[in-house]
Amino acid sequence: MRVEWSDEAWKLLDNILQECENRFGKKNVEKFLGRVKRCNQSLVDNPYMGKLEPLLEYLPLSLRTFVLHPYYKIVYYVNEFEDCIYVITLWDSRRNPEEYVKELFDEKKD
Repeated sequence: MRVEWSDEAWKLLDNILQECENRFGKKNVEKFLGRVKRCNQSLVDNPYMGKLEPLLEYLPLSLRTFVLHPYYKIVYYVNEFEDCIYVITLWDSRRNPEEYVKELFDEKKD
């Protein structure tokens, strides 16, 4: 099984890394990237380890979340037919969950 990140997820990760470097320096960026790599490998080893996210039940996919960092969760789904784990976005857990879900997913319906 492989892990593929959406363009949006890559963009959010890049923004997080830039903010991290500006506030905390390059060493912390390297640590965060290490977490991302370990998370990817953990998902490959056990794709269903993330919990089904109740706030996203209304969406057609079975979206799961996995804590990447105390401030961020990876939102993903597993496609067994394609033997792939798709990371669709990063969830900023510091924000109000209901508002954040609406901002992330509801506006995409339009």
